[in-house]
Amino acid sequence: MYDLVVIGGGSGGLTIGKYGAKLGAKVAIIEVDRLGGDCTWSGCVPSKALIASARAAHAMRRSAELGLPSATFDAPIDLGQIVDRIARLQEQIYRENDDPELLRAAGCDVIEGYARFIGPHTVEVDDHGKTRRIESQHFCIATGSSPTLPPIEGLDTVDYWTNRNVFQQRTLPQRLLVVGGGPIGLELGQAFARLGSHVSVVEAMPRILVNAEPDASELLLDCLRSEGLDIRTETLVQSVHQTNSEPTSDQGTMIEVQLRSGGETESLSFDALLLATGQRPNVGELNLELAGVDYNERGIIVDDTLRTTNRSIFAVGDVAGRHAFTHTAAYEAGIVLRNALFPLQQKADEQAVPSATFTDPEVAQVGLTEAQARARWNDVKTYRQDFSTNDRALLDGSSRGFLQFVTHGRKGRIVGAQIIGPAAGELIHEFVIAMRANLTASDIAESMHVYPTLSEIAAHAALQPYEEWLGSRNVQRVRRGYRAGRGLIDRIKL
Repeated sequence: MYDLVVIGGGSGGLTIGKYGAKLGAKVAIIEVDRLGGDCTWSGCVPSKALIASARAAHAMRRSAELGLPSATFDAPIDLGQIVDRIARLQEQIYRENDDPELLRAAGCDVIEGYARFIGPHTVEVDDHGKTRRIESQHFCIATGSSPTLPPIEGLDTVDYWTNRNVFQQRTLPQRLLVVGGGPIGLELGQAFARLGSHVSVVEAMPRILVNAEPDASELLLDCLRSEGLDIRTETLVQSVHQTNSEPTSDQGTMIEVQLRSGGETESLSFDALLLATGQRPNVGELNLELAGVDYNERGIIVDDTLRTTNRSIFAVGDVAGRHAFTHTAAYEAGIVLRNALFPLQQKADEQAVPSATFTDPEVAQVGLTEAQARARWNDVKTYRQDFSTNDRALLDGSSRGFLQFVTHGRKGRIVGAQIIGPAAGELIHEFVIAMRANLTASDIAESMHVYPTLSEIAAHAALQPYEEWLGSRNVQRVRRGYRAGRGLIDRIKL
C-alpha cells in the first residue's frame, strides 16, 4: 500500500511526486498522458513561447520609436517555424523536469493509464488493456481541467481551436475570431495580431478581464485596440458554419459567424475560430461517488486543508475549483504533503494568491480589489502610481499603466494590489510577500529599491501614505512644538 497516490501528472502531481519521495514516503503518480499537464503541453509553456515571438515581431515594427531604422517584414511570418520552436522548448522542459525516469530515479512510481475509484482507498487503473488495483492511505486528485465549449449553433460542424490544439497550427490565419475576453483569449489574440493576423475578440460580459480592476480592463482594452485588434464586448456568437467558398487564406475554408449585440446581428467571415471561454474540471470518469467525494460544476469540494468529503482524499489545482493557476496547484500540493504525511495540519492561504495575464501591458493582481475591500470594511484607502512617473519605464519606452494597492485599518495593512504595465507579473510578488507577512506601506517605502528599475514604482506608491502622515495635524503639532522648544533652548544658551 502506498502512503500517497496522486492522480494527474501536472504541476500539482509532479510536486507531490518529487517532494513526497524526498520525504521518504511511498508515493506514486498515475497519468494517462505525458507528465507535465496543461502547463507544459497546452498552457503556460507554449503560450509564453508564442508571446515571446510575437513580442519580438512587435518590437521590430516599433524600432523607430527607440531611434532605430524602421524595420519591415519582406515576407509573411512562418507560423510553422514558431510552432517548431515551441515544440523544442516543450521537449527540453519535459526532459529536464517532467521525464518519468527522473521521478522513478528519485523514488516515485509513475503509473500510466486511466484511474477510477472503486472504493474509498482503492483505484483501478487501465494500463494498455491491463487492469490493476492500487491501494493507498491517501489520494490526491490533480486531474486539471479541459476547455469549456460555448453553446453556439453549428459549432459541432466547424473546425475550431482551443488551447489544446492551437499550438499545433502551422498556417497563420488572415482573419481570426477569438471567443472570450479573458486571459487566454487576450494573450493569444494579441500574439496572433502581432504576428500578422487580423484579430477580432468577442466577449459576452460588459468588459474584458472582468476580475481585474475596471481601470486596468479599460486601459488594456485601449492598448489592444491601438494595435489593431477588433474587440467587442457584450457580444454573443449566435451561430457558425463552415464553407469552402472564396477562402481568404491557404487554409482552404472559411467560417461564417453570426454575431449578436444590442439586439442587432452581423455576419462576418474568418479563416479560424479560437474558443477561450473558460475551463471545466476533469471529474467525469473518476467514479468519485464510489469514493465518497462530493463535487459540483465548479469542481471537487475541499475544505481549508484541501481535504474532500472523504478525509483520506485531497484535491488540488483546477479540479478543486478554487484557483486555476499552475503556481496555485504547486502551492496546494505542498499543503497536501504536509497534511497527508505529518500530524500537524496546515490550511491553504487564500488571501495572497497572485495572478497575471501576459498581454502587453501585463496585468497582475493579488488579494482584494478596491471594490472588494470597501465591501468588507469602512477604513479602506487606495494608493496609485503611474508608470509614466517611473524613469526605467520611460527609458524602455513602455510607460503605459499603473500600480495600485489597497490598505485597511489604522496601521494601513496591505490587503490587495493591482498592476497593469511592463513586467507586472514580476512586480506583483513584492505585494504577495507584503500580504503574507502582514506588512504595511511604510515597510515597502523604507526598503531600498535599485535605481533605475521598474520596482521603484512600488516604493514611490508606498511613499504616499507616509506623505499623508507628514501632513497630518498631529505631526504638524509635533513639528511646531519641536521648533518652539529648539528656539527656547537657543535663547537660554545665549
